[in-house]
Amino acid sequence: MKRYKFTLGSVLRVRKVEEDQAILALAQAERARAVAAEAAVRRESVHRAALRPDSHATATAFLAKRERLERTASAVRESNESLKAAEAATIARRAAVAAASAAVNALEHLDERRRAEHALELQREEAIETDDLVTGRHRRGDR
Repeated sequence: MKRYKFTLGSVLRVRKVEEDQAILALAQAERARAVAAEAAVRRESVHRAALRPDSHATATAFLAKRERLERTASAVRESNESLKAAEAATIARRAAVAAASAAVNALEHLDERRRAEHALELQREEAIETDDLVTGRHRRGDR
């Protein structure tokens, strides 16, 4: 009997490794997105704290507070931009994971089909061999 060997087995192994790498990259992107979101929340809270009115402010204190507000607003904008970039990277990583999974699934489906074809071929060969044995015995008069 012939033993089944999937001819694209090495390709399937490579695709599974690529899928694992894509999943790892997605996890890293998710972590980066979480860090960016946390930074955005922290900067936003600093910005809101800086917005509290000060009724006894002098001109110098007012200008200093205004400069702090501008800096924190700039920092908030930067963290929001980094959050958007992290979200875009996460979306891209999800697409990569989906593509890698689709490639693995296609190869696994092909492997299943080939296994079924191989099993059917083995059954046919066994049936032919059995028929030959029975026919040969019948011709010789063996029963």
